[in-house]
Amino acid sequence: MDTLLPMNSPDMYTDGGLYFRNEWGSLRYAAGASFVGLVAAKYGLRPNIYREFACNQTNYMLGDNTRRSYVVGYGVNPPCRPHHRASSCPELDIPCTNKNSWKNPDCNHHVLIGALVGGPNKTDDWVDNRKDYIHNEVACDYNAVFQGTIAGLAQASIDGQLPPACYVLSHEL
Repeated sequence: MDTLLPMNSPDMYTDGGLYFRNEWGSLRYAAGASFVGLVAAKYGLRPNIYREFACNQTNYMLGDNTRRSYVVGYGVNPPCRPHHRASSCPELDIPCTNKNSWKNPDCNHHVLIGALVGGPNKTDDWVDNRKDYIHNEVACDYNAVFQGTIAGLAQASIDGQLPPACYVLSHEL
């Protein structure tokens, strides 16, 4: 975990503060590192530092990045066109075609509230485009570690150990 911290690896961060390991699903790496940090903190390994790291990364995902939230249905300007077939197709009694799903310029027909999309590129840029699966996919591995991180931060809040850096979450938990 120490090698992932900004003071030890500043080149692994975007200008907006996101821990950035890879272009494809960039937020899964930040969420995964946050989850690992929270587990380490739970067992007494640099608890304040690792909880603060998790808070900063989660804040970014939830919209503390001057641009938007990357969680569908949450925060300011959240994604509405995630790369997800079932949410892109209309009601069950209407055939799902490219015209009314993948090529539809509007938001997805069904809202995946709470789903974390892949995330921005190295320059913090992101476009809400369901055809761009590299940045807009809502895969299970992205969301499992994101939900684990949210649960870990909720537990830290219950235990009175949520750092001040978690100001984005402090009103939501």
